[in-house]
Amino acid sequence: MKGISPAEIQEQLDRILAWSAFQNSRRYPRFLKFIVNKVLDGAVEEIKERTIGIAVFDRPLNYEPATDPVVRLVAGEIRKRLAQYYVQPDHEYELRIEIPPGSYVPLFRWPQHAAAESSVSGEIHPALEQLATSEPSVIPIPGLRGELLHRFAWLRTRPQRLWFFAAATMLVVLSVAVPAGAFWWTHVRPRRMLNAFWAPLLTNGPSTLICIGDWTNIAPALHDALNRTQQGISYVGPYDLGALARMVSILGRRDREFSILLSNDVTLTDLRSEPGILIGSSNNRWTPTVLAGTRFQFRFESGTNRTLLVDTQNPRTAIWTNAADSSQSPMSVTRDVGLIARIVSPATGQIELVVAGAGQGGTTAASEFITNPQYFKQIAAYAPWDWENRNNVEMIVTTDVINGRSGPPHLVHFDAR
Repeated sequence: MKGISPAEIQEQLDRILAWSAFQNSRRYPRFLKFIVNKVLDGAVEEIKERTIGIAVFDRPLNYEPATDPVVRLVAGEIRKRLAQYYVQPDHEYELRIEIPPGSYVPLFRWPQHAAAESSVSGEIHPALEQLATSEPSVIPIPGLRGELLHRFAWLRTRPQRLWFFAAATMLVVLSVAVPAGAFWWTHVRPRRMLNAFWAPLLTNGPSTLICIGDWTNIAPALHDALNRTQQGISYVGPYDLGALARMVSILGRRDREFSILLSNDVTLTDLRSEPGILIGSSNNRWTPTVLAGTRFQFRFESGTNRTLLVDTQNPRTAIWTNAADSSQSPMSVTRDVGLIARIVSPATGQIELVVAGAGQGGTTAASEFITNPQYFKQIAAYAPWDWENRNNVEMIVTTDVINGRSGPPHLVHFDAR
């Protein structure tokens, strides 16, 4: 094939427009004449959806194709009519004018079976030099742009482009959302839950009272021995001091005023005047009073000198205790249990936080749990979704004790009311 002249294109355009499917409409002939004449005039770059809408369909200068699809709809109808025109037997050997999907620039070619019989002399019109081809789907474009268009030819139609960009957008969103979600779940969420747990103790009243257990309150059999060795001097155990340090750290980082008193020096008036933190179980005389009426309570078993943590709703089966009685060495304990109770105490009318264990390791485990946000990840498996809005929250943690030292706390029960 040697080429196609502008005169041949114009003659073929006239034949198509004279066909009945085009004579019965005003929009189809105007559209087809506009895009063909732009090619013949060498103004291919002006064949754009917005330009066609303004020039052919009299749309205003601020016309937006995204909201008015008239050009796309009419182009689809013209493609159908051109296909109907060329299936007619008497049009089989005529010059083809085609509008490829995804473009409005017309292509011109002779049918392949007629190309061998056709010969055209003279030079090809400059505007058609790049369009003259025996294959309508190929337009040579040099350089990098041409290479990209060749590799991504499957993106020529609008639905394909929409699916491609939707998938690419989803991939970008997921690449950002997944790491952000993981960071929120592992870092932000646990810290937010810790802050929510502590909020009532930090926002009610001007300060917080810390009431720490005194060993002069432990079992009578040991009390006498302790008095003989300590000569009546109040004594705070090292594990309770560790728990105290963790409580002070939380309050100090949040600029909360606080005071520290031994349980023997605290009065009911003190507990009713401000929120309180009670450290210790059998060695803190106010712990049973504050826990009165709550689900979980400590009980001292005189026969074995052991401290039990009892579920009052199910006292026969739900009992937790340290593995050894209090007359044995702490080194013999292998497992301990701790209670965390943030409640509105009926006895004081204040928000009270009890941090206590059946043994020394339980107190340590309970204090570590409520001061380290990473342990709050365990709450998700137990807590109701709105637990942060409930007044009374009770948690039970267990810990393994090795050579008198407690291991990490493990949440085994959560109750919110």
